[in-house]
Amino acid sequence: MFQKYTDALALMDATIAVNDAVIAANGEFITWYYGERGTELSAPICTAWDNLYTFVHANFPAPASTYGATEDVEKFAADVEEMVVMFSKNRETLEEELRKIPPVIAEVAFPVYIARYLLRDQQIAINPVKLSTFDEFHNRYGYMIIAGSEKSRK
Repeated sequence: MFQKYTDALALMDATIAVNDAVIAANGEFITWYYGERGTELSAPICTAWDNLYTFVHANFPAPASTYGATEDVEKFAADVEEMVVMFSKNRETLEEELRKIPPVIAEVAFPVYIARYLLRDQQIAINPVKLSTFDEFHNRYGYMIIAGSEKSRK
């Protein structure tokens, strides 16, 4: 019943491991990330991220709205609230909640929680232009993330 969460977390951990290995071998990413060398060095990290989000897109539902085109206004408002809650969490709380089985995070928000944890807290050195899954992630969750971010700043 919760296997998809366990599998997604394993892929998340694999992405962190690849990132850590690249940084261990090449130094902090700020020293190499920008430019051709960064594109080359971040390639395995981008592959790990794409493996994770290929799985996520196949196994987790899209939110109620994509760029505001929704038939269920209440569901979209609930999705946005999930983002507002996510933006208020510190690293420790976010990681603790991500790893709870059974999950305590709404199914539709789980993929965004993973991305936030990887980008903000793990500082994964990806190049969005090199990700094959970025457009799908943006199409699915971008509007919800932006609306949640705007609401959380008010």
